[in-house]
Amino acid sequence: MAKPAAGRLGAPNPYAPQAPYPGVGVPYSQPQGGNGQAIAGLVLGIISLFICWIPFFGLPLPIVGIILSALGRRSPTGRTIGTVGLVLSIIALAVAIIFIVIIIIAAIAGSQRSTP
Repeated sequence: MAKPAAGRLGAPNPYAPQAPYPGVGVPYSQPQGGNGQAIAGLVLGIISLFICWIPFFGLPLPIVGIILSALGRRSPTGRTIGTVGLVLSIIALAVAIIFIVIIIIAAIAGSQRSTP
């Protein structure tokens, strides 16, 4: 059986142009930051809705959630998640403050009703 000569049909051409290497000349973009802060703000917002009913312990968590959500909203990729976390944290902070005010008012009213 005879070998086909180079350049004939069925034989690979050793002088054919090579395909360029993948990624040559294409700069890599830096990953967008801020998603982690937005997700952390969302998680803290969700948790703070359950913790806000505990007097005086429900205040720090929504405050940290507000800060992280606001920082996460600066990134275009974490904007929606940051907004949801911000809203949840603000609701939890408002509920915690109202609950603490009600407890303080109840404590003052209870101390004035003491029997002689």
